[in-house]
Amino acid sequence: MELNNNYRIVYDTNNVILQYHEKRVREKKDGSKEEYEFTDDYFYPTLKQAMKSFVNKSLKGANSIDELVKRIEKLESK
Repeated sequence: MELNNNYRIVYDTNNVILQYHEKRVREKKDGSKEEYEFTDDYFYPTLKQAMKSFVNKSLKGANSIDELVKRIEKLESK
């Protein structure tokens, strides 16, 4: 389930995984470039805990209360 451009929810048999993903380019030893998808996984026992973490991560870096309110409203509209 895609949450935004960089986060999605995936599942395994024991966990709910909040997965950060982005396209990156790596340079090989021969000088050629290759595009790949970088992922960083955060494991949670429930969907509710994974979603709380996503909200917290989405609010980091806000510079003002107005910006926080806008981000919260955007998340709630999804």
